[in-house]
Amino acid sequence: SLDQKDEKSYIAKMVTGLFPPISKVKADMLVDLLSCSQNFIREVEGSQFGVSLRDVNRCRILMKWFVDFLKTKGLEALYKQAGYWSPYASSYACDDIDVRSVILTLAHCYHSRLADSADRAKYRETLSKV
Repeated sequence: SLDQKDEKSYIAKMVTGLFPPISKVKADMLVDLLSCSQNFIREVEGSQFGVSLRDVNRCRILMKWFVDFLKTKGLEALYKQAGYWSPYASSYACDDIDVRSVILTLAHCYHSRLADSADRAKYRETLSKV
């Protein structure tokens, strides 16, 4: 198992160049979000082996997919179920495709694996401080 400094270094190498320099998503922030997510899952699961750099690679692949999907379908595709999402659409709107792809990826790869609602709330709170 890598120490935290080495893992962050590998994550940085994996995500460098993922988004263009003009993107609102900055590499340092992305490294911190992914590293924080990895550590959070380890803490909740009580195991160093619950996550690995394969999870980071999965995130990298999924972020690219979400960017392509959102560029093709448009952000409106996220609000197709208007009856369910419309109350939240205006208050939590995010019109940046790169930022949205990061949020969706973290939700898919880390948030969704947390079974307890208190852990999910703590995860969201933890990431909001990054």
